[in-house]
Amino acid sequence: MNTIIELKNVDKIYTAGKLSVPALLRINVAIKAAEMVAIMGPSGSGKSTLMNIIGLLDRPSGGELLIDEKAINLNMPTGKLAQLRGQKIGFVFQTFNLLPRLSALDNVLLPTLYQRGNKAEFKKHAKKLLDQVGLSARINHKPSELSGGERQRVAIARALINDPEVILADEPTGNLDSKSGQEIINILKELNKNGKTIIIITHDANIAKHCTRTIHLFDGEQKEFA
Repeated sequence: MNTIIELKNVDKIYTAGKLSVPALLRINVAIKAAEMVAIMGPSGSGKSTLMNIIGLLDRPSGGELLIDEKAINLNMPTGKLAQLRGQKIGFVFQTFNLLPRLSALDNVLLPTLYQRGNKAEFKKHAKKLLDQVGLSARINHKPSELSGGERQRVAIARALINDPEVILADEPTGNLDSKSGQEIINILKELNKNGKTIIIITHDANIAKHCTRTIHLFDGEQKEFA
C-alpha cells in the first residue's frame, strides 16, 4: 500500500507577542492507504492541531506534509489548498456541523454547490449515500428532527459526497450515547473495509481499539506507536 499522508518533523508554534507556545513538536507520521488509524491523547495534547494540519486546515510552522508521497507546497494560495482538501479529504466532526434549515439531503449536497457537474447525478449520489448509512427514509428531515446518531450519519454521507480517499473524523462519537456511537464506528469500519483511509481523533481508548494502529500524543509530542 502506498503512503497517502506523511508528516516529517512537523512543528506547530503559536505566538502571542513575545510568547511562543508549542502545540506540536517533531511529529513524524506515515499513514498508508486503507489504514484505520487513531490519533489519541488527552485534552491539550495537540490532537486537534494535528488534525487541522493533516486536513489542510492549518499550516505547520516547520517540517513537511506529503500527500500521495508528494510534498505539498504549504505556501500555495488558500483556494488551491481548499481544492486539494476537497478532492482528498472528507470531514466528520463531533458537533455534526449540519445547517439547521436544510434537509438531510441538502446537507449532504452542500460540498457540491461550487462544483461543476450534473446536479441530478449529485442528488442521485447523495440519496445513495444516505441509503448506505441507513437514512433513506429520513432524507427530507431537518437536523432538529433527527437523533444525534442520525445527524452523524448525515455528516458521514456529506463527507463521502466527493468520494475522498481519506475520512478525517474528529471525536465522531463524542456527542452520542454508546449504542449510537457503536453504530457510527461500525459505519467507519465498513468504509475502511471498502478501501477508505480512516483517521479518528479521539481521547477514548474504547474508540481507538477499533483501529489497526494508534498514534499517541502528549503535550504536543509523539510518545509511542501501538
